[in-house]
Amino acid sequence: MIVESLQQAVTEIEGLWDWVIAMMAGWGFTLTLVIFFLIYAHVRINRLIKKIDSLNNSMVAETRDLSLRLRKLEK
Repeated sequence: MIVESLQQAVTEIEGLWDWVIAMMAGWGFTLTLVIFFLIYAHVRINRLIKKIDSLNNSMVAETRDLSLRLRKLEK
């Protein structure tokens, strides 16, 4: 009777440990995915910002060149 009770308690504790380990693994995997996607989004956003800045700079340069050509034509 006592041996069976001890075996049942050990089995329950092992099951609990399996559940705890599975929860920790799940949270670790989820956290890893979240961090990966945050880094990926950060890289993509920085690339888009650089591209927008480049387009803005080229537009400013073209506008400046056009303005200079118009001033020459007005003289």
